[in-house]
Amino acid sequence: RVGLAYGALEPSVESTLVKLSEVPSVSTVRLRRVADADGDEMARFDSHGFWPGTEIRVIRRAPFGDPIHVRLRGIDLALRLEEAGCLWVEIAPEDEG
Repeated sequence: RVGLAYGALEPSVESTLVKLSEVPSVSTVRLRRVADADGDEMARFDSHGFWPGTEIRVIRRAPFGDPIHVRLRGIDLALRLEEAGCLWVEIAPEDEG
C-alpha cells in the first residue's frame, strides 16, 4: 500500500515519537505526524481533526486492545489499531514516567 504523510519533523523530534497504537490507556499525547495512511484514511483523519499539534487523550482500549477509544477536540472516537498505527505522537510531559 502506498503511504501518504503530513507533519514534517526534525530528526531529533522524530526519534522521540511513538505510534498512538502503542500508547497506554489514560494517557495524553500530542499528534506530531500522520504517516503510512492511504488517501481515504488521510481524508478521514483530516475530517475528524487529527492535525499535527492536536492533543489526544487515550481513554481506554477494548479487552484485546482493538479498538482504542480516544478523545480530541471534545469528540470521542474509536480507532482500529491499524489506524492508530498511522498516528505518530509524543507523550505529554505530565504523562511521562
